[in-house]
Amino acid sequence: MKLSINAVKILLFISLCATALPAFATSDLNQQIDELAKQLTATAQGVVLKGSGTKVYINLGQQQGVLAGTRFEIVRPGEPLKIDNTIIGYEESFVAEVEVDRARDTLSICRVVKTKAIPGKGDKVYQLRKKINSLVVGQFTFNQSFNALTKSMQEKLVTAFTSMGMKVVERSQLERVLKEQKLGYSGLVDLSSAKKIGKLLGAEGLLLGTISDLGDKITINARMVDIETGKAISASEVELYKTPLITQLMESAVHADESYASADNSVGSQQTAANSRKKSAKNTSGGQDYSSLVFKNDLLIARVKSTFKSKDKKTISIAFSIKNTTDKDLYLSVELLDTDTNPNLILDDYRGLTIRGLISGLPYVNAERGYSYRDRIDNYGIIYKNAMSVFVATFQAETPIESTNFSLFISLAQHEGKREGNFIQKIPISFYDIAIK
Repeated sequence: MKLSINAVKILLFISLCATALPAFATSDLNQQIDELAKQLTATAQGVVLKGSGTKVYINLGQQQGVLAGTRFEIVRPGEPLKIDNTIIGYEESFVAEVEVDRARDTLSICRVVKTKAIPGKGDKVYQLRKKINSLVVGQFTFNQSFNALTKSMQEKLVTAFTSMGMKVVERSQLERVLKEQKLGYSGLVDLSSAKKIGKLLGAEGLLLGTISDLGDKITINARMVDIETGKAISASEVELYKTPLITQLMESAVHADESYASADNSVGSQQTAANSRKKSAKNTSGGQDYSSLVFKNDLLIARVKSTFKSKDKKTISIAFSIKNTTDKDLYLSVELLDTDTNPNLILDDYRGLTIRGLISGLPYVNAERGYSYRDRIDNYGIIYKNAMSVFVATFQAETPIESTNFSLFISLAQHEGKREGNFIQKIPISFYDIAIK
């Protein structure tokens, strides 16, 4: 199909040439997710501010992820330990073990549970915590529900913890067990159910959290729960500027408990996929049925999930899922069309109107050159084997978009998963007759 460009220039959602805000928004989200993962797994270290035989004040609090019940070892530094003339540490003698009764912002009040000597000001404090080797990452909630942002965050957290060497339960396994137990992601909030799910999956820890809307920014709160005891062992909070892209993700309702029919695990015709979807719950948005909008090849299944048109009709968002149907991880990016800032993501209304847009969750790459927009090192997104991710494509025009029927064209690039020379092939995806009122 040959696409024509309207004489009136249609602006990108936020032009990549004019501003890097969407790129920074995506990058900032990735950075904050990485920071969240580091804080949740870090072992807090501090000093004693004041101590007695029963009560100890330490300079670690909620900002360092300390919770009531957190335990610390207190040691007293001794003589310096040197290699040649370089001090590499100090001798230590055990003083006491304490447990936090009350955690404030930057300090905690602890009770002494084991003692050899009275803790004193300047004694070193080291957090004692069970090491979590295997983890279940649940979806965070926003207003007690799920959306495209919560789903994207789940994928990013899985990637972050996996890159840190932790064993993370694949989402496909988690959703299979949730389905068998007749639970959704919301069932993980109940700790008794969460412990049962964790044990069935052989996991030691569970990650839960919430997203709060603070107007011009959002706050992401996370806590890691020891499945054996049901107690939170660490907590962390990060903030993220609420860009228009983040807002669109939050407004794109994608039901977290949806599962796929078994027919989707094999490659077949689009009609077969459409029929299997009609047998299950219909995928609708604003009264529209999108169950037949399916694209399939030998690597993946893509589906339109929901759509959004702003009241002024200048912005259109389309949420779509991509399911990896292979037994290997898929490394994907959005191909740059003809310049280093022009993504191959097109919305066409069959009337000569063509809009280029942005997509959340995937970087933009000149695939054949291996060039990544904004020189990102991690120039691809990952969809794990037999897992599914949800993305949002957003388009904006200067004038109202009156059309109600569209086609969506997305050109993806597949990578080998290595940093250099990693382009394998282009993957064109298309959806036709998307009704958006």
